[in-house]
Amino acid sequence: MISTQKVFLVHGYKTTPNGAWFPWLMGELKKRALFAYALDMPTPEFPVRDEWIQEIACAVDRHEGSERYLVGHSLGVAAILDYLQSDQAQPVRGAVLVSGRIEPSPALRTAGFYQTFEYQRIRSNCERFAVIHAVDDDMVPIENGVTLAGALGVDLTTLPAGKHLTGSQGVFELPEVLAALESFGVHSERSTDAY
Repeated sequence: MISTQKVFLVHGYKTTPNGAWFPWLMGELKKRALFAYALDMPTPEFPVRDEWIQEIACAVDRHEGSERYLVGHSLGVAAILDYLQSDQAQPVRGAVLVSGRIEPSPALRTAGFYQTFEYQRIRSNCERFAVIHAVDDDMVPIENGVTLAGALGVDLTTLPAGKHLTGSQGVFELPEVLAALESFGVHSERSTDAY
């Protein structure tokens, strides 16, 4: 039986679907017979907001009728928030938001990102949220995580170390993301594949 729970991963600025802890998370979900797909976001060196929204929309729309979950890292968090407040948004069951910046940075070439987030609309299109941030993040200050968690009405999961939680910083596993998905109700469907 095909998994009815679909998890889509959205990478960040200047990165790829195979970076950092994404391969580990994909592997863990597949061990549980869950559908997991890391989106290959367009032009990550020069990301454009509308193009990233469209990429997420295409993935979510293709799986209408399934329980859909989103996991974003760094710029992927802003892309998920932008998607959830867009006219293209379809309701999803949960979103895990990791090391997300919610304010503009002049150092980033990110066309259209970090405009106003309409948190009420965002919450109306997603049942559950988890926000994860390392206290020593050297790229996106922890205050971003504090503000985002508060705006979404959830507790912030803080990691004592790990910086921006990237592969170049040695982070190749992130059990907190898997725990968040499990807390949303994402569970092994292996027993349904037993024939």
